[in-house]
Amino acid sequence: MKKILFIELSDILVPKRLSRVIDSFDNCYYAVGILNENMDLPRIPKASEVILSALPKVRELYFSPDQSGKECYFCNRERGIVAVHDVWKKFNSLSGTYRSPGTGIIELAIARQSSGYDYAAKIDRNLCLMLGNAECEQYANAANIPFMLI
Repeated sequence: MKKILFIELSDILVPKRLSRVIDSFDNCYYAVGILNENMDLPRIPKASEVILSALPKVRELYFSPDQSGKECYFCNRERGIVAVHDVWKKFNSLSGTYRSPGTGIIELAIARQSSGYDYAAKIDRNLCLMLGNAECEQYANAANIPFMLI
């Protein structure tokens, strides 16, 4: 069964320190970065490039650049940046929940890692883990996944 390691990147720590924290987890975890930060769309490509190069174990990034949580962008090394609402229309119901404490990004990442990209996720949420600052604990609790302060 897959385990997902969610890393809240909005208050980015020193990349070397965060990289060491991520490296301390075994390779059974699929590392996903989450960025809930007001950001102009033109800044997303550069931000994703910086994060993916500084944190090589992070496999996917999700950005919610608007305060309303209606927009979500996905990025990985193979595909580049895509708008979730353009590519995965079945997730449009999550619009408005992408920004924490909404759980849309977590639900989307879990569904993407489940067979068939389906909400009936075959991922045990107890095997997932959210890493972040003290404010992220509420976000993790809302998504019903364990939390670890970093």
